[in-house]
Amino acid sequence: MKVAYVTPYASGDVHAWSGSVFHVREALANAGCDILPVDSLNLKAAKIEGKLMSLAFKYLTGKTFLSDRTPGILRACAEQVEFRCEHIGPDVIFSPGSIPIAKVKSDKPIVFWTDATFAGIKDYYRDFSNLAKLSVWQGSRAEQQALTNCSLAIYTSEWAAKSAVDHYDVDPAKVKVVPFGANVSAARDEAVVRGLVAARDLETCELLFVGVDWERKGGPIALRTAEILKSRGLAVRLHVVGCEPPGELPDFVVRHGFISKKFPAGAARLAKLFSDAHFLIVPSRAECFGLVFAEAGSFGLPSLAAITGGVPSVVTSGKNGMLFPLEDEGEGYADFIQAQMADPAAYEALALGSFEEFKARLNWDVAGETVVSLMRGLVGQRIS
Repeated sequence: MKVAYVTPYASGDVHAWSGSVFHVREALANAGCDILPVDSLNLKAAKIEGKLMSLAFKYLTGKTFLSDRTPGILRACAEQVEFRCEHIGPDVIFSPGSIPIAKVKSDKPIVFWTDATFAGIKDYYRDFSNLAKLSVWQGSRAEQQALTNCSLAIYTSEWAAKSAVDHYDVDPAKVKVVPFGANVSAARDEAVVRGLVAARDLETCELLFVGVDWERKGGPIALRTAEILKSRGLAVRLHVVGCEPPGELPDFVVRHGFISKKFPAGAARLAKLFSDAHFLIVPSRAECFGLVFAEAGSFGLPSLAAITGGVPSVVTSGKNGMLFPLEDEGEGYADFIQAQMADPAAYEALALGSFEEFKARLNWDVAGETVVSLMRGLVGQRIS
């Protein structure tokens, strides 16, 4: 099956969209697809127009204008995709995002796989708040065009899929849910993970926070959790990766800054942190999916998270971690951690369960095979 892989980014860029553009492409290829890149789309002229509009709205109205969902962007994407696909003859046109294919016209099935709808993210993420009315209209229209245009709309979570069905005119039968896999390249089998879990000393609780946005990712709650545990007499260290928390921090907080997986040294350093930690704690205030939770599972590392957005499609309480109410400011997290640290058998079961969830559904092999199976069904329908 020849798949036109449509993205404005370079599809081989391991940093594009937190690595998902690259890993989605590889997952489809590993599942047997012949990938025909339709990437690095030239959107310069359309982006200039959008940025000028953004500046105008900011200074004249104080509102946010989104420059990536304008009719100019959609037209530029569609023209390039249609032209390039005409010359490569794909069986399916696929995109890891709804915008690039929103206006594409083709007699081939069109499929996208993403983590949110415009309706779901509007007023949820800070960058999608205080929007100009024109931006709301353009964003909603672009999403509807993509859903009308596609043969399959695949989302990473039940939250996103429900948003599509609830807010747009779309046949629920073509809306599917397939979680993304973990963006980690090293393969660990059960024996290795059992060794990692057994090596974790339960005398000192090692908590790992990973996120580039301290506030949105719930950094203050992770810190408050560690403070509560410390006040109860439990030895604790909180490792912070990806950002620099503001202000002075207690001596039990270890700042690691941003660590890039692009280079071997960075990847090895991150692997060590994931391997040695007892819990990943990322109590995000807003989260469309949460790739880091899938990554944690590959190390047998349980995840502690808040019930918000698409997170419940990644973290299942009692299987690969625990979910807490969004309003929990640390007490519930601390209670759970303390109970687990006092019960080695319970902790081991949760840690190994995290790896099982990773193996069963939160890896790119499973994700890619599932999506490719869905696309083969489309191609088979057209042939029959």
